Amino acid sequence: MLRCDGLWHALTVVDALPKPVSIWNDFPSEDGWKLTATGWITDDSYPFVYHDPAGWFMVYPKDASLDGYYAYDFFVQNWIWSTETLHGWRYNFGTEDWETW
Repeated sequence: MLRCDGLWHALTVVDALPKPVSIWNDFPSEDGWKLTATGWITDDSYPFVYHDPAGWFMVYPKDASLDGYYAYDFFVQNWIWSTETLHGWRYNFGTEDWETW
């Protein structure tokens, strides 16, 4: 697919897809960082989210909400489940156990 605004640009299929809205969209931001129940995050690249200190994870956006969401944690290389109500806890499907962020 090409786009022309005086210059030709190649676009990928991903460029044409609507960007999902972050589940933390309404949280106040301080220089791109948001304080959540799981800690400080930056969600500018949502569904890819950077968590300090856990690192990068990808939220599975279908049906994700503050009440519960699945995400792939690139550091531990496992799927996790968490919610804002757990205040810093998440379930790691690789270890089949609860852990802190």
